[in-house]
Amino acid sequence: MSRIWIGYRPSEKDDVLKDFPEEYEADCVVIGGGPNGLITSAYLARAGLKVVVCERRYEIGGGLATEEILFPGNLSNTHAIYHMMVDYIPPLRDFDLEEHGLYWVKPFVQSAIIFGDKSSLLFGKMLQDSKDSVGKLSIDEAERFEKVMRKFIRFVDEILAPATYYPPLPPVEFYEKISKTEIGREFLEIAEKSPLEIIDENFKSEKLKAFLLYLVGMWGVDPEESGMGFMVPLLIWRCGMQKYYCYGGSHRFASALGREIVKNGGLILDNAEVEEIIIEGKEAKGVKLKDGRRIFSKVVVSSLPPPLTFFKLIKEENIPKDIKEEIAPLKEWKWDKWSFFTLHFTSSKLPEFKTDDRWVNRSFMTILGFDGFDDVLDFFRGLRENKITKIAGHATCQSLFDDTLSRNGKFISFFQMCAPYDFDWERNKSEIENQVLKLLKDFQDTTPEDFVSETPRDIEMRIASMVKGSIKHGDYTPTQMGYFRPSESCSSSRTPIKNLYLCGASTYPGGLIIGGPGYIAANVIAEDIGLKKWWKEPDFLVKHKKTYLEK
Repeated sequence: MSRIWIGYRPSEKDDVLKDFPEEYEADCVVIGGGPNGLITSAYLARAGLKVVVCERRYEIGGGLATEEILFPGNLSNTHAIYHMMVDYIPPLRDFDLEEHGLYWVKPFVQSAIIFGDKSSLLFGKMLQDSKDSVGKLSIDEAERFEKVMRKFIRFVDEILAPATYYPPLPPVEFYEKISKTEIGREFLEIAEKSPLEIIDENFKSEKLKAFLLYLVGMWGVDPEESGMGFMVPLLIWRCGMQKYYCYGGSHRFASALGREIVKNGGLILDNAEVEEIIIEGKEAKGVKLKDGRRIFSKVVVSSLPPPLTFFKLIKEENIPKDIKEEIAPLKEWKWDKWSFFTLHFTSSKLPEFKTDDRWVNRSFMTILGFDGFDDVLDFFRGLRENKITKIAGHATCQSLFDDTLSRNGKFISFFQMCAPYDFDWERNKSEIENQVLKLLKDFQDTTPEDFVSETPRDIEMRIASMVKGSIKHGDYTPTQMGYFRPSESCSSSRTPIKNLYLCGASTYPGGLIIGGPGYIAANVIAEDIGLKKWWKEPDFLVKHKKTYLEK
């Protein structure tokens, strides 16, 4: 039996709270209560649509998860923790989510790396502090670093961030429009390169290059893949130096969006797994839940990856032949090249690192286990072959920024490393845990007490849409990005099936809790059905459109 999410208060004529009926009429049904499904739902619910969100689990949020896995009384963020687009995500401003108790912390020390000899580098939220740290290597390297970062900042502010929140353009049209300005032409020059080429061309220090290469590769971008250079400014500048922490845990973001939905009359059903998308002719008409109940609607929105949406939830006999041909390429969808192995742990005192700079102890994210550039490169090459060549990754003490996670005075931390899905985890999990604990002992003066680990296979079991542990719902490659995410026929949220839309991390612009897929879907649906938008485009997007998109 599906439950109605707490917070909904029906009118006197609506007894849905008492017993959800066998058949229900809605304006819009959204499959999946992850961040993008919630964002789309929140916009459409406030616009007056009767929205129903169907979530398979007992908890909304998807990757926005904060859970009591270190029982009893200790919470940890099990998926999303580093939020790199808080300055831009439109719903944070449009819904004024602070009124729902959503607050963000931006740590002063953003990222650090400690090498085997205990030397370190750190990046702060202020560029000058990052430059000063790089200056330990050489003055020339620090000057190069500042020059490159200032260009990366412009790439993000003027091109990448605005492009995150409007539908993608076909490649030829995108190149034509972006090349209108000098900074646009410079961006296009790096876009077709590999991350490795960009880092090699701009920097000399092996230690700095190791730091930068890890920041790019940790999210599944292959450092040696041509055509992925456009991701480098975003990942190095925003993830390396501009991350935010959601106070109280990332789930607060999901909860705030959920309250906004129910406040505007929407329904959120948990334990409501969708078994089938109802198709009549070439149109989506609603969904059938696993318990047999049906929700009929004018619009169906799926936040699930395309293979699940089209080849699991839709019966093949219900798809017309011409549409089958259009969606056929999605059968070749590639999942993330690597996922994560994470060890969550408690300690009785604040962990401190054995290193040459005490400020590393206040870092939001600290990279451990690498001796230099070649070490990092070999690590990612091994992952491509489903191998773990060494124990190395990044650590965060969440209690530095959040005193709500423990009810018994413990400090909550985790160590996370990129890891392949196709690995014998059943046989090797305990050994990997022991090696991680040994690494932490080598670099920290605090011994982990209680701990629990999660493998890529555990991620898939927890959140079924993250197939093979794919935290981004699909690989980042040139053929699965931009206008081709997830495919030409499904670009811009629309699909070849009328009234069926996509809004998840498998759609443009991608995952990592950036809000783009959900925001774009809400705009496209509103335009298609003639719904009056109550929201206005953010200023940074208006400015970008005037510069690049208007004739």
